[in-house]
Amino acid sequence: MFELIKNASIIMKDSDEYIPIMVNKNLFFKVPENDFLELTKHITIPSDLSNFWNEIGYGFLTISKSESIRTGSDNRIMDPLSIVDILTGESEQVSPEFTLEPYQIPFFERFSEYFICFDIRDVDKPKQPVYWIWDMETPLAVSIQSFIYKLFENPDFLNEI
Repeated sequence: MFELIKNASIIMKDSDEYIPIMVNKNLFFKVPENDFLELTKHITIPSDLSNFWNEIGYGFLTISKSESIRTGSDNRIMDPLSIVDILTGESEQVSPEFTLEPYQIPFFERFSEYFICFDIRDVDKPKQPVYWIWDMETPLAVSIQSFIYKLFENPDFLNEI
């Protein structure tokens, strides 16, 4: 499902193994099974996000497919425990004033507190549209998978909207 992204990425088993070096690859870390289980205590995970985490992991999608575009943005596909921390109000990544609507589930961080979300009310649909956190009316993509591939084509496409 995500073979092209896998081939253009470094995928590490453990974030503790990471040594910061500049490479022309996207950087991902495998998701431990316990992290999935912890998130499922709070939400149902959409199938395309679950598939991405299983095949690739969580991490940074910053290099385009052609390797011609490198974004300066975080472009972080969040790990399950970061999502849990935000949902439970225990995240150190967001300010104390940060709030979510009960139906908003962030899974992607562009910059600090600039999240892309899916709507938990759509989780039973075959595809979950994705939205900026502040505009849950206008989808950025028809599904999490199509959003990830848009980023892979152009990691700065969010600047062009």
